[in-house]
Amino acid sequence: KSDPEPQAPKPEDPAEGSTEPNVNTGVGTLTAPSDGTGSVSVNGGSDGGITAPPTGGGQIQQPQGGQGNTQLSAIPKPENQPPTLRNAHQGAVNAVQGEAINLVLGSFFDEEGPTGLTLNVDGTLPAGISIRLVDGGTVQLFGTATEFGTFAVQIAAVDPQGLVSRPASLSLVIAQPSAHSTVRDYILGYDGGTCFLSRPVTLAERTAQIEVFAAQVPPAIAFDSDFKRDQGFEANIGVRLISDAQCPLINALDQVGPQAMDNSLVITLARDELTSGDRLQGVVKGGEGARLFLFDHLGGLTDLSARLTPGAGGASFGLPVQAEGPQILIATKPRPGSGVSADLTLEELLGAAQKGQASIALGFFIMNGRS
Repeated sequence: KSDPEPQAPKPEDPAEGSTEPNVNTGVGTLTAPSDGTGSVSVNGGSDGGITAPPTGGGQIQQPQGGQGNTQLSAIPKPENQPPTLRNAHQGAVNAVQGEAINLVLGSFFDEEGPTGLTLNVDGTLPAGISIRLVDGGTVQLFGTATEFGTFAVQIAAVDPQGLVSRPASLSLVIAQPSAHSTVRDYILGYDGGTCFLSRPVTLAERTAQIEVFAAQVPPAIAFDSDFKRDQGFEANIGVRLISDAQCPLINALDQVGPQAMDNSLVITLARDELTSGDRLQGVVKGGEGARLFLFDHLGGLTDLSARLTPGAGGASFGLPVQAEGPQILIATKPRPGSGVSADLTLEELLGAAQKGQASIALGFFIMNGRS
């Protein structure tokens, strides 16, 4: 009987634990009212940065039988994302040495809320200017520059887990003082008597666009004459004839003083002449967190703050209005670090503005009666 053929030896089974783990890698993109008694009636109701996750923070299991000292970065939970900057200010910020700046640069959003965010500012700011993170994650540029030049900084927010937003660049151009400041002070300080208010709209070399609120034409004519005599050139003056019932507001604004008109708030209207029932539309530049009021020709006050919708170009508003005669819009906003609440009456906010704790902007339009 012949011997059986020799069997080839079976390959040994792989040792338990020797199988290498499958690692999937990928690249993701992290998307770093008190109503008045007047005749007005209101109808109707980023990108993110990609931030390297912190190492550690988790326990890495080595496969059984494996060797080596490999460390892997802990992967943040899907809900833990870097902060993102929304409604970022576009373009350079231009200002003049010695003039106040109060500008919103944007708002940082984080899924856990803004209270735990910290702000990183990389670069050099002019003396007297600060950038701070205030309520609601808002980034505010404010202060009075005491030097001129061009300055570049980057800002970023860091959340409690250490994740950093994508940096946002800011260019700040501070010009040397010029004769404009003298002209501005003259306009804002001019005494035109009772129920008179003058304010600059735009200023340039030997040119000035000025807005005058007055109940009568003669005071505006006198201002025109005085300005030409004292400043040496003729200004472009727009006279806003108001009603006697609106004089208390104009007198109160005149008492506030020029420090409240710092251009951090500007009201721009799509049209300044409407027929009753038309839609009033406009934008409050720098208006995030601002209050907006309408003071009608009968002295009635309407709070339009709930109508403001924040956006990249400012807080927009739109509503149909039934009214006749001149209408005055007032936007006001507490200044950062003032400790003043925005939830105050207009009278209280004007008092804060008189102390330099709030900013004010004015708008004016005419209602031509019923269509």
